[in-house]
Amino acid sequence: MNNNIFAISSLFRKINTAILILVFFTCCPVGFAQSPTIQFKNIPLSEFGTGNVVEQVLQDYKGYMWFASQNGLCCYDGSKTKIYDAQSDSNSIPYRGIRSLFEDSQKRLWIGTENGRIALYNRQLDNFTRINLNVETKAIFDFFELPNKTMLVASFNGLYLFNYEKKTCNVLIKNIAIRDFIRFNSNAVLL
Repeated sequence: MNNNIFAISSLFRKINTAILILVFFTCCPVGFAQSPTIQFKNIPLSEFGTGNVVEQVLQDYKGYMWFASQNGLCCYDGSKTKIYDAQSDSNSIPYRGIRSLFEDSQKRLWIGTENGRIALYNRQLDNFTRINLNVETKAIFDFFELPNKTMLVASFNGLYLFNYEKKTCNVLIKNIAIRDFIRFNSNAVLL
């Protein structure tokens, strides 16, 4: 009788072990799956009309890739490119040398130029609205959105507070180049 109990107990242990192994391999396939394959597409810079230097790259909310360069602005939608160049009309980019790209919380694309100008992209009309900061500045390096329809604008000449609803700009820091913004926490920004 003890041998039968021992045999039944041993059988249950084997069944439990088999069930555990079966559950492990069916419920945890991710641990044994291969890494996903990442594919890259090589596109020559000549296709973008950007020359040899790309200053900044931004992927917007639609997935389009925007390339800022000394030779203009290029948009790549995954299959074709469109090059934006400075023209004499007021609906083009304001200057050929594009230094910065920024998409705000309203999904609007802002560009900053080498000569200190900014422009806002109009997606419906596929053109730009040039915005005059009314301050003397050089290269616009970065934008940082703040509450109340304002943004910080970093430039070669300093730091500016721009209200994009009122189109007003105030100088915060003069005569020092500010290149980047980093949000340190909810109340602080590093320059």
